[in-house]
Amino acid sequence: MIKDILAGVKEVVVELSSGMKESCGSLTTEINSCLDDLNVKMMGSYEEIEAHETEKALKTESKSEKLA
Repeated sequence: MIKDILAGVKEVVVELSSGMKESCGSLTTEINSCLDDLNVKMMGSYEEIEAHETEKALKTESKSEKLA
């Protein structure tokens, strides 16, 4: 009986930790993207900002294709 309870607890912990890992990974990606945007906009010329926006759009597009 105790073995079954511990096995269930282990299963729940594994599921929660994998979900948290995915959430933290996506949050990290979003935060890094926002920080990159701020850095470019604060320090860059118009051409650098345009190049950054184009690169960001391409990354987003390729990420969407991978998910599909």
